Amino acid sequence: MKQRFTSVDVRATAKELKQRLVRLRLQNIYDVNSKTFLFKFGKPGRKEIVLIESGTRIHTTEYGRDKSITPSNFCIKLRKHLRARVLTDVRQLGMDRIIDFVFAAQGGPESEGTYHIISEYYALGNIILTDHEYKILSLLRIVSPDESTKFAVGHTYDITNNGMIQDLECPVRDDVLRKLRGAAPKDTLKRCLGILGVYGPAVTESIIRRTGLDPGARVSAKFDELSAADSPQLDSLLWAYREVYEQLSNMDDDSTQRGYITLLPGVEGAQSHGPDGVPMQATLYNEFHPMLLEQFRDKPYNEYPSFMAAVDEFYSHIEAQRLHIKAYQQETLAMKKLQAIQAEHESRVEGLAKAQETADRQARLIEQNLDFVDQAILLFRNAVASGLDWKELEDLVQQQRQEGHPIAMAVKQLRLDINRITLVLDDENHDGYDD
Repeated sequence: MKQRFTSVDVRATAKELKQRLVRLRLQNIYDVNSKTFLFKFGKPGRKEIVLIESGTRIHTTEYGRDKSITPSNFCIKLRKHLRARVLTDVRQLGMDRIIDFVFAAQGGPESEGTYHIISEYYALGNIILTDHEYKILSLLRIVSPDESTKFAVGHTYDITNNGMIQDLECPVRDDVLRKLRGAAPKDTLKRCLGILGVYGPAVTESIIRRTGLDPGARVSAKFDELSAADSPQLDSLLWAYREVYEQLSNMDDDSTQRGYITLLPGVEGAQSHGPDGVPMQATLYNEFHPMLLEQFRDKPYNEYPSFMAAVDEFYSHIEAQRLHIKAYQQETLAMKKLQAIQAEHESRVEGLAKAQETADRQARLIEQNLDFVDQAILLFRNAVASGLDWKELEDLVQQQRQEGHPIAMAVKQLRLDINRITLVLDDENHDGYDD
């Protein structure tokens, strides 16, 4: 299952957010958790909620979410500088997984009073507040990717990433052949060409499939065909790259970019069980994309009127499942605790009932053998009063038992340390003797 945004996803997102948010006022900012925030934009008669999860995703959302009761220090800092400001631009930095939200002052984006929110969607990501010169005022986390670079308050955010930010380019013949020549012996076409440009593995696979080639084929097995001067397969591959390049370039126009969620085949609407046997609707969603890729054309998918709608549905579906599982686990835990308390209660009641039954039976036996019990008590009191110690008394009882003395014969146990004698008494209602 797809977990985070690609460069192509970020491009489609930046374009749609620009269409929907520019000229709206940032009304408030909320924490959802330590790395997820809600940005509420609006104007009279219109409202847009943007969810940003650092390093993972960004999209508008139609679903409600619980917010932290107390805002974090970072959230307070964002509110201080940005609340009530109008958003003037949304742009992707090159084709990197970085979006720059611009809140320009009246004098223009380069004038004092302009603020930027830089949101990153790779690795652990980051959310960074800067001034008009990209000097960092606050950030979600301090990062030092290398000795010469540090993202911290007071430092300047380099929007070129030391010249490493890539732009959208269409690969030419020499680019493709250079990658193919540099492939390792076991590299597949998808793995080799997946690092060409900014297209990523999924889009690259789609490009390869458009040519009729197998993305899993070894480069070594296809190199001669592709490297030939008049190779029709290489021409087809370059044509597919050009087609996708134009499709991505056209994301900059005013048309709405549709969205797609691919489904796991064979489970549409099926019931499944999650962790701990949780009954739940099967997880249908597999990946989301701003274009329908070749590898998914013959597989089940859902189409949405916008890419943001697809992404919101994808992640909200996952969140709903997690909440369902959490609620089920909490309910199961509470039921187990209740059952344990009930079992303990029943065990205590049963134990008390047995103890009462034993006490009633012992009282009845004492009443039936009252004279015999009184004689035993008197006998042992006299023996103790005469100065016999415990060992002598036990020896005396053993001797009298051998001689057939009835009281000695009835003694089962002596516990003189706690003044207790256990006798086996005759039960008139039963054969034999009972304690």
